[in-house]
Amino acid sequence: MSEVRPVEQQPVLYVFAGPNGAGKSTLFNAMAARSPSVEQVNGDVLKQQNPQLSGFDVEAMTAQRIKELRDSRVSFSVESNLAQTNDYKLIHGAKAAGYRVELVYVSLESVRECQDRVLSRVAKGGHDVPPAIIEQRYHQSLSLLKQNYKEFDRIELIDNTSRPFQPGALIEKGLIAPLQSPPPEWVKGVVTHVQRMERVNQFLAQPAADMQQATIRVTEAARAPGARGQAEAVQAAVRMSGAQVSDVQPAAASEQGQRVSYLNVQYSLKSPELERISTTLDAVHRQSGSEVMESAKDQQRRQAPGQAREAGQSQATERGQDQQER
Repeated sequence: MSEVRPVEQQPVLYVFAGPNGAGKSTLFNAMAARSPSVEQVNGDVLKQQNPQLSGFDVEAMTAQRIKELRDSRVSFSVESNLAQTNDYKLIHGAKAAGYRVELVYVSLESVRECQDRVLSRVAKGGHDVPPAIIEQRYHQSLSLLKQNYKEFDRIELIDNTSRPFQPGALIEKGLIAPLQSPPPEWVKGVVTHVQRMERVNQFLAQPAADMQQATIRVTEAARAPGARGQAEAVQAAVRMSGAQVSDVQPAAASEQGQRVSYLNVQYSLKSPELERISTTLDAVHRQSGSEVMESAKDQQRRQAPGQAREAGQSQATERGQDQQER
C-alpha cells in the first residue's frame, strides 16, 4: 500500500474494497495507524460502538458524516465491498466535488478461499457472512470494478491469497504497471479488461485523418428468418480482428433470390491491430465471396450509411471498368 500523501489543494477519497474475507479491513485499519489525520468513516465500527442503533440509523449517520467531510473538502477513507451499483454513488459524489479518488482493491484467488477465511474469522469471534452472499459479492464486485475503473484516479490491486498483501498491479490514468509475474488470475482479468478498453478508447479518439472505412457487401442464398448466415459470421470475424462495425445495412432479397447485406467497417490506420484487420478483410474477400469496397478516408466517413454504400458500389464499378479498358 502506498504512502498517503499530505492534503494540499485537492482532497483525496481513499477507498478500501474487495470481497468478504479478503483482508480489506486489515489494510483499512493499517491506514488508520499510519495516517491518523485521515478520518475513517466506518459504519461497522459505529455499530460496534453503538449497538442500540438500527441499520438504518447507522447508514444515515455514515452518509451525514461523509457529506460533512466532503463539504469541508477534507480527505477521508471508507471501506466497502463495491458489490452494488449504489456503492459507486459515493465515488461519483466525491469526483463531482473535486476529489481525487484512490482505490486499494484486495482479493483472493477464489470464492472458496474467501469463504474459508470468513469461517476462520467466525471461529475467532468475528462476524459471519453467508457463503452465498460471499460468492455473489466476489463476482459482482470484480464485474463492477471493470465497468467503473475510470472513476478512480489510481487503483492498487493487491492479492492476499498465498502471501500477505502482495501488490498485483497498479493502474493510473489508463497506464498499467504489473507488480507480480505471473499475476494472479483475478488480477490478470482486471488488467486484461482495462487494456482492451484503453485500446478501444484510443481507437475512438483517433482524428478523422487517421481513420479508414470499408464497406463489405455480403451476398448469400435466401434463408429462413432468424437463421445464422454469412453476414453474421463476417461481422463476428471483423470485430474479432479489432475493427469496429459501425453500421449494418439489413439483408434484403434481390431478384435472383439472393440476400445482400452491407457492413460498414471503421478502423485506424495507426491501430496496433492493423495487420490483423487487413488480413481479416482479405480473408473475407477470398473465403466468403464477399466484396470489400474501400472508400475515401475522410469524405466517405462523414457520409450517411446509405450514401457510403452507394459510394462503395460506385468505386467497385469504376474498378471493373478500369480493368476492362486495360
